[in-house]
Amino acid sequence: MVLMFGNRKLTDEAMILAIQSNGRTSDRAIAQILEREMGKIQALVRQRGGSDADGEDVALEGVTALVLNIRRGVFRGESAISTYLFAICKGIWYKRSQRRQRENEIKDQLVVVETDEHTPAMSLMDEEQKGLLHQLFARLREKCSEVLFLWAGGYAMEEIA
Repeated sequence: MVLMFGNRKLTDEAMILAIQSNGRTSDRAIAQILEREMGKIQALVRQRGGSDADGEDVALEGVTALVLNIRRGVFRGESAISTYLFAICKGIWYKRSQRRQRENEIKDQLVVVETDEHTPAMSLMDEEQKGLLHQLFARLREKCSEVLFLWAGGYAMEEIA
């Protein structure tokens, strides 16, 4: 079911004006955009290795960016809303999939070995893993690493917060 105002769908120009109004018509215009574009965005994400849930997340994030760009005057209607939103969502998914790929590569490099033996080879592996962990921590923002260190130190999440 496509949301309409009265008996008609909104044009892109009418949607832009409605979103700029930031009222009830804005909510309806946003809902109409989501209903109209959700399937296309989910298909894009599925084609690039994601799930429908990933596609829904990307669509919601993309529509949020679209609304902010309309309200800030960045998007002025020089292209179709669907084209602009699709480009935003494509970029969002690209960034997410790149981040997932890097995370998976790092996870693949980490090897968990449980043994009581401390051979020279085991010591070398321990040093290698410590190096990888230091690289991972170096990528974190200061607050994130601070929270992890406090958590590792035995503090409860409530205390950290």
